[in-house]
Amino acid sequence: MGRGRWVPHCTKASHGGFLALDTNSITKSSHYPAEAWEVLKWLANRDTSYTLATQQTGSNTPNFRKDTYCDERLLNDPRFSRKSMDAICKGAELPEPDALIWNLRFDEFNRALTTRMTEIRDHKAEPTTGWLNTLRTEFQAILDLPRDTGLGGGR
Repeated sequence: MGRGRWVPHCTKASHGGFLALDTNSITKSSHYPAEAWEVLKWLANRDTSYTLATQQTGSNTPNFRKDTYCDERLLNDPRFSRKSMDAICKGAELPEPDALIWNLRFDEFNRALTTRMTEIRDHKAEPTTGWLNTLRTEFQAILDLPRDTGLGGGR
C-alpha cells in the first residue's frame, strides 16, 4: 500500500472536503466477528442512516450515503438547510480520492487537525490558501513518518 495524501480543496469548482475520523471496524482479535459484521451492516444501511439523521436526541449525522443525503424526505426536512443538504448530495458525485493514513499515525494526525481547527474556531486563523498549504505540509510530514506498529520507533 502506498503512502496516502490528504489535500484540502479550495477551488471555486470544489464543494469542499470531508474527513471522518470516527470509523467502525472489526478487529482481528474480535471474539464475535460474524455478529460484529451484522452490526456494521446494520449501522451502514439506508434505513439506519435516515433514522440517525432524523432522530430527535443525540447526533443527527447520518452515515455518508448518497441515497440518504439525496433522499427528498431529508432534503425537505425543515431542521436542515436545503442548500447545505443539496450540496452534500451533489458532493457525493465528485470523484475525490479517499484518504488513508497508511502509517497508522492517527494520534499525531488528530492532534495536528485539532490544533489547526481550534485556531479557526477561536478566530486565531483564517482558512486561506496559505493556511491550507501549511496544513497540507503538516499532514504530509506526519504521513511521511515510518509506520507505527505500536512497538516504538516505527518498527
